[in-house]
Amino acid sequence: MKLTATSLAIAILTMTATSVSSQWMQPQPEKPQTDCNQLGQFAAEIMDNRQLGVDIGTIMGIFAAYPAFQTMVLAAYEQPQYASEGRRADAVQTFKNDVMLMCYKSNQ
Repeated sequence: MKLTATSLAIAILTMTATSVSSQWMQPQPEKPQTDCNQLGQFAAEIMDNRQLGVDIGTIMGIFAAYPAFQTMVLAAYEQPQYASEGRRADAVQTFKNDVMLMCYKSNQ
């Protein structure tokens, strides 16, 4: 079952990355306003994969063409992987909130 959950998580992560990256690649007005909610969801998916034990090389490979996303992956993998479901959920929520906070600050 872990393999199925991992495969599903990687598929969702890939689809989300494609959606978010296409928005970031479009010409922007003077100061781009990032969708922080969507970016937060993306961060949660990355940390969820980290907590599931998905190999960092797999995730980095998905984002080979997107250095900004690779930076987010590295930040997630600098955090510990937890054994209990509750601690994993806390790690995902904390990482999501941290990314969203930085996003909202950069939009001001």
